[in-house]
Amino acid sequence: MDNIKTALVYLAIGLVFVIGGAWVSSIINQTATPTPPSTLQRSVVECPNDSQSFAETQSSTDVVLLNDVQSYAKAGDGFPIAYNVVLKRTALQSQIACGYLHFVVDIGGKPLHSWEGFYMVPTNSEQFGGHLNLDPNAVIANTEVNGKTDVIYPLNDIEYKAPDGSTGVADWASLLNVSADIGFTIALNTTNPAGHIDLVEIAYKCWNPQTGAQTNDCGLATSSIQQISN
Repeated sequence: MDNIKTALVYLAIGLVFVIGGAWVSSIINQTATPTPPSTLQRSVVECPNDSQSFAETQSSTDVVLLNDVQSYAKAGDGFPIAYNVVLKRTALQSQIACGYLHFVVDIGGKPLHSWEGFYMVPTNSEQFGGHLNLDPNAVIANTEVNGKTDVIYPLNDIEYKAPDGSTGVADWASLLNVSADIGFTIALNTTNPAGHIDLVEIAYKCWNPQTGAQTNDCGLATSSIQQISN
């Protein structure tokens, strides 16, 4: 009888160790299991294709390339009056995310005719610009205001006909991030010497590629304007 009691005591003690060990192991495993790291939420910097969004961006970050200058072309013989404008980008830890190209032009106080247009090409990347497409599906807005043609483009989606006759779509926001300086040749494609460029500007938004957050510290400034003839 005593042997049976002794065996039962040892069995009870063994169960205590087994149950206790399992409980302790469970606690250790729960403590050792790492919590999945939180995923960095990258903010999306957008420039919606509407005039109100352009106006809001323009009021915040905007650079004027040209204003109140004459320009015209000769049929098959280039532009007697055109302009080479160089932009300088500062705060290079941030980049241009998106934006808008905006120009206002007139021909002797009247809007552009259907056979006239606007020419703008990156100086060292002519394959990414040229005679800009003014069709409604290529622009955000193309309106006639006070005898002037007023056009807004999405900076990331510029449709053009290049000098070699090819057509394409270019992302000028990305192009502006290639180097600290970038030049554009700008002209009005009309044979009327009364061609007038009232305004050319770029409104833009910045972001930090390391964090994904929108920033206000990438600046664009006009560093030089040169009148040229070609």
